[in-house]
Amino acid sequence: MASHDFIQNNGSSSNGTSFKKSISQKANIAQQELIDFKRLFSLISRYKWVFLLCIIIFASGAYAYVNYYLAPIYKSSATVLIENTESNLPGSESEIGQIVSSSFSIGRGQNVVQNAIYLFQSKELSNRVAEKVLQFDEQPNGKRYPIFWTNYPEDSTMVSSATVASRIRSGLKVERSEQGSSLLVVSYESYSPYETAQIVNFAVNEYQNLSLAKKKKSASNAHEFLAEKKEELKEALDRSEQQLSQFTGSQDLVALESQASNAVNSLSELEAERQSIQIQLESTNTAIENYENKIESIKPGLSDQYSKAIGPQIASYQQQLAQLTTRRFILLSNNPRLKENPDSEPELKKLNEQIEELRSEIESLSAEMLGEDGQYIGFVGENSGNMAQELGNIQRQLMELRMQKSQFEAQISALDRRIEQSRGFLDRVPDNRVQLARLERTVEMNRELYTSISQQEAEIGLWEQTQSSNATIFDHATVNMSPVKPQKTIWYLGSILLGFLLPLAIILAKDYFTSVINSSEKLKSYPYPLLSVIYHYSLLESRGWNFSKKKGSEKGVSEDLVMYHDTTSPIAESYRRMVGNLLYGNPDHIPKTLLITSSGAGEGKTTLTANLGWALAEIGKKVLIIDCDFRRPNSHKMFNLSVSPGLTELVYDESTAEKAIRSTKMTDLYVLPAGKKPIQPAKLTSSSKFKELVKKLKEEYDIVLFDTPPYGIVSDITPIIGMSDQIIVAAKFNETKDVVLKNTLEDLNRGYDENNIGLVLTMYKPKKSSDSYETKGLYQYRYQEYYDYAKTN
Repeated sequence: MASHDFIQNNGSSSNGTSFKKSISQKANIAQQELIDFKRLFSLISRYKWVFLLCIIIFASGAYAYVNYYLAPIYKSSATVLIENTESNLPGSESEIGQIVSSSFSIGRGQNVVQNAIYLFQSKELSNRVAEKVLQFDEQPNGKRYPIFWTNYPEDSTMVSSATVASRIRSGLKVERSEQGSSLLVVSYESYSPYETAQIVNFAVNEYQNLSLAKKKKSASNAHEFLAEKKEELKEALDRSEQQLSQFTGSQDLVALESQASNAVNSLSELEAERQSIQIQLESTNTAIENYENKIESIKPGLSDQYSKAIGPQIASYQQQLAQLTTRRFILLSNNPRLKENPDSEPELKKLNEQIEELRSEIESLSAEMLGEDGQYIGFVGENSGNMAQELGNIQRQLMELRMQKSQFEAQISALDRRIEQSRGFLDRVPDNRVQLARLERTVEMNRELYTSISQQEAEIGLWEQTQSSNATIFDHATVNMSPVKPQKTIWYLGSILLGFLLPLAIILAKDYFTSVINSSEKLKSYPYPLLSVIYHYSLLESRGWNFSKKKGSEKGVSEDLVMYHDTTSPIAESYRRMVGNLLYGNPDHIPKTLLITSSGAGEGKTTLTANLGWALAEIGKKVLIIDCDFRRPNSHKMFNLSVSPGLTELVYDESTAEKAIRSTKMTDLYVLPAGKKPIQPAKLTSSSKFKELVKKLKEEYDIVLFDTPPYGIVSDITPIIGMSDQIIVAAKFNETKDVVLKNTLEDLNRGYDENNIGLVLTMYKPKKSSDSYETKGLYQYRYQEYYDYAKTN
């Protein structure tokens, strides 16, 4: 894998292509990449015991909480079919029937299902159910129902009936079985399965009773109103007949002219129309009073808001509408044939168009006043819960009635003006004949109204007696002993999921914000080839490779020189792989001078230099290691040599090359120690003598390795960079800081070809790496296969 990366990068160099992107750009691109699922799986595998422990803890906690702390909750439900039977009011097609239906909410079935839902959630129904429950307050086991407890199951103190009703109202759920359906599902949840079934059954039964009572009450109010009007009309009819009889017997009458006769008939028609509208107005006032009383019983003072709902602009439009309607009425009275063909008369056609325009404008203004949801804007937000729903259901009807009242008043005002005009014309007609015509018309009008109201009264009375509830109970609630809450499966699955996600989030956050090189893949994100990955020595010990057994009598040679102690180990093979990448990855560029450095101290650059030199010497290369770390020289310790004489003495002519350059236990591998510490190391490495020395040594040796101080800390090696064909930067696994390494490589890249810089990861532990599962598995596979292969030989 590393060999392939190196060949690919150096191959691109031979083709003249170079990497010009900076390290910061590369790092930003790497941070923007999405999570690699293979790497995620690797993290999970690495911390599998943490995940398992968290899942066990959370699952155990959920089990204890659900089974020993949470009380089970039960649910029962019933289904009720709401039928739209209110529209079958007898005589509703007549004018009087329409007035009664409109004023007393009889036969208005457009929102029957929604009204049923409001009624189920009303205070009145919950109070009725509470009274029923109070009569049967014990469960089969003799204990009180939980709804009576102050705080179940801790405090069994009895609560008030108002609290019981409030709990029923808030807990009772009423929903359509599906969108647009007339089938309602009534349900309730409680700590007692018996309580849930009893409350639901009480609720549906009381709804039937309450809805029937409300229907009968509306019919009774209408019946009383019609009976009262019938008596008034009976008296008026008797009076008018008596007046007509007396008048005809005492007057000498003459025939009226045609024009005067028409005027009398017109006046009679106007007065009849006025009386009809007056009845409608009285009916509307009665309905308004009923609704206002209902609102006052819910919230005192609220009805005053509705008395101001009709704005001046709507009132003005209604006055105009009344005048136009009166003109049309008179025109049709004088020309009855126009009723069959209204478009034949331009004036009538124009009147109809103007009337429709005004009605449309009034409806538009009314819609704005009521708001988008059909509720009066001045009322929205003042209440909540069931009270708001109940008031919202009333306010539209009250608003419509007040609109009708305003319109009726405007029509009466317009009719009064027309009546006065007709009376002024008739002042010139003989009084006795005009009086006779008026009395005859009054008798006829009173007789028609009396007959119509008598018929409607009889039909309403019969309809009242034959009414039934509009609710049919399909399924009563039954006792369900299986709790619906807590849902144990969801709790257990949720706890397992939380036990997995919480540590995962912590691990991902830790991995994302980590500042060290904790994987080989992080090094591969840089635009430099990864020459090799050197395993940690603990992997050798886990396989029984004990250094003390290998050293024998060779005391003093560093244990880190694996190429000497364990020449057939996987770690030794890692160094040999690096040699292959350096020498054969790009045959057109075989380096003679290699500079080995790091971004910080203790990252294994000296160990890397010594083992690399040994691996190069193994293949017949004559190698010289020059220790240029004058502050902390260590190359001599690797081979159990003295530090002086060394490079310092050789540069300052205090020693000869024969004495300063020492041989090692490996043929063709030589070491030039640092020597004594110079006063100014940078001055030494930048001197002409040092440059001449390096030039001579390059001619004498195949490869020269510079063991230098960390470039991320010390800049002494700057002069040596220009003398090197290849720079190798060591990064220690889980210790080298990412930001320091990045800055070190940026500094090296400023004056050096980035294609000749390579990276090496030292002290690598696959099991502790955050590499992806695939990458980690590759290194583990190589490590395992190496031993398996060695055993077969």
